[in-house]
Amino acid sequence: MDELTLEQLLQRTARTTLYPRTPSLRGGVLAAIAAPRRRAERAIDPPRLVAAGAVSAIVAALSVVLALPSSRSAIAEFFGIEGSRIERLPTPADGIAPTPLPTPEDIGAYARPAALADAAAELGFAPALAAGHDDPDVFVARYPSEGVVILRYGAFDLWEMQARDVFFGKGLPEGVVAVDTTVGGRPARWIEGGAHIAHVFDEDGIIPGSERTVARDTLIWRTDFAFYRLETTLPLPDALRVAEALP
Repeated sequence: MDELTLEQLLQRTARTTLYPRTPSLRGGVLAAIAAPRRRAERAIDPPRLVAAGAVSAIVAALSVVLALPSSRSAIAEFFGIEGSRIERLPTPADGIAPTPLPTPEDIGAYARPAALADAAAELGFAPALAAGHDDPDVFVARYPSEGVVILRYGAFDLWEMQARDVFFGKGLPEGVVAVDTTVGGRPARWIEGGAHIAHVFDEDGIIPGSERTVARDTLIWRTDFAFYRLETTLPLPDALRVAEALP
């Protein structure tokens, strides 16, 4: 990330941020500055105090930014596809074998079966079905502020959600690659080359219990209708054909 890109992102975020009224701090600051004169044994280091205040201000500003949907969208777009962030897992030092990823869990460990109509009522939108395929098994996974429907077909699992309050994260070990592609003219990512880590996070960090190992290749994209993930054994051209037929 270069300085120009960061500056442009911060300027864009500032234009969409509503700041609370600034409290009166003058009295407290003056009292803190005067404290060393009254209690030498509790002397305050002004530079350290200023630095701590600056860090606190940055953390507070980011909390405000993440609380606003428009700002979350800007940050998500900065990371790539809105609703998703991909990171590279640390590479082991020379001579150190990488720690194996956990064994992938069965879908029942993180989602529950549901009727399609019930899933639509719970999540607030009617899931889109993959054209040309038999009716899928339907599952719902819940996170604190949002849910996702998972449609299980023979060769792939199709995840659909609005992704307004949470993001999907991907941790890629060495050898696994993320390839840029498009779905319907929009940016998409194809992850291939082996198992990787997936988790869901919000402004507080990774949501407990959401981290899991994904053993299949994955296509990630977003449309005006939904945020999608396609976990599949299909090659990329076939996965794109499935994706292109969805709204």
